[in-house]
Amino acid sequence: MKIHQLRVLVACAEHSSLRAAADSLALSHPAVTKTIRELENQIGVPLLVRSSRGIELTQYGQALLPRARQILEDMRRANDEIQQLKSGATGKVSIGFTASIALAVIPKALQLFREKMPLVEIELIELPLEYVSAHLLDGSLDFFVTNMHCEIDPECEQILLRQGSLFAAVKKGHPSAQCNSLRQLLGYEWLIPKPNVSQQRFGALFTNYGIAIPERIIAVNSPILAMALLAESNVIGLFTLPYVMHPIIAERIDVLELDEPLFEVSVSILTRRGVQQTPASQLFLNIVREVIETLQWA
Repeated sequence: MKIHQLRVLVACAEHSSLRAAADSLALSHPAVTKTIRELENQIGVPLLVRSSRGIELTQYGQALLPRARQILEDMRRANDEIQQLKSGATGKVSIGFTASIALAVIPKALQLFREKMPLVEIELIELPLEYVSAHLLDGSLDFFVTNMHCEIDPECEQILLRQGSLFAAVKKGHPSAQCNSLRQLLGYEWLIPKPNVSQQRFGALFTNYGIAIPERIIAVNSPILAMALLAESNVIGLFTLPYVMHPIIAERIDVLELDEPLFEVSVSILTRRGVQQTPASQLFLNIVREVIETLQWA
């Protein structure tokens, strides 16, 4: 296999059209067709088929695609590393994160990174957990930062940084602001962060303490939406401490000091196992770790 063949395969997969793939690569339509045929002949299986929507990858093409992307991204990293060693001023870093990490960690980390590498291209991606392994393996992410438990591919690894917990938070002036027990909060509506806490797990928190489960529960995927609901109603939300202590939020929110421990969280960085980070991505990763260490999680 040749690099230009893999690049053409990836373009065909992304555009679902030979002509669009050719345009994206500044090649002619016949050149793209010829390249795909050469690659198919070399490996002895069909990679593309025509469909009503243009072109689609065969099962063989689908199997080859993530490896092709990974090879191309590794080449990009290799080039970035050489350029960064020469000048420290070029290249690209792609970082994924969950929403609460975005607010509490990324802005400060980005500021510190820019002081040392002001010209490196930065891509910041908020990504659902189910897509993380695929993006790490194909090289489109250098690393991923989360405070959620997640199942990852064996070819990825998780670096645990801090342990913490979720806290019950309410808007300023909330009637429950002086409550210190879950039992006192049964009459209120609760917001639960769906990626972190299932409704079954939420219910078990109360039953394990011999308390009835609250009747009104809203499961929310987005911390931003949850915070908006929290600020404009009498719901009780579950958040990490760095999130609710952020200056943008802290002036409008109170954290309840409850006698009962709530849900644990694990702050970690996910990477592709064995991958060598470029100097720029390693610097950003180190800065993210330092910022996380400065925050109060429990």
